[in-house]
Formats: sequence, structure tokens, C-alpha cells
Amino acid sequence: MTGSLSPHILLVIPCYHESKRLPPFLEGLCPALELLPFPVTLQVADDGSGEDDLAKLRPVVEEAQANYPSFVRPLLELPHEGKGGTILRAWQTAPSC
Repeated sequence: MTGSLSPHILLVIPCYHESKRLPPFLEGLCPALELLPFPVTLQVADDGSGEDDLAKLRPVVEEAQANYPSFVRPLLELPHEGKGGTILRAWQTAPSC
């Protein structure tokens, strides 16, 4: 077999009422992902937190998108399905790697 397969990871961060914890988490995570020797695509998927929380999350994910090319369009308008449902929905709508 010629060539090699390199890994590509889609990392989905499900969140529910995480507007306080997500910003510092992304501040540490995004730069660390940039140092990896393989591509990691990052996507935040909100699990129906509500408009107050989303209003706080939007600028955070917009900044991450602007600063890190591996950050894909967040899913912020999902219905509440629990972590598993939110992750599955994100995988189903993710761009192909």
C-alpha cells in the first residue's frame, strides 16, 4: 500500500449552560491543538442552553473562529437532547475531514 493515512480528529465540545466555563477552557485548548502534529477540527455544540447563555457564548466562539482556523461553525441553536444527542448531531453535520 502506498502513501500513509494521517489522523484527522473532529473534537466536539457539547455544552449546556457553560458560558462561564467555556471561555477559559477554549483559551487553553485552542493553542494546544495548534501544536499537534495532525489536524484537529474543533466544534462547540450547545445543547439548548437558552438565549441568555447563547448571548454570552456567541462572542466567545466568534473569537475562537477568528483566531484558530481549525474551529468550525458552532452549533448554537440545537434542541436539548443531552450530551450524546448533541455530539451525534454535531458529527452528522460536520464538514468532511
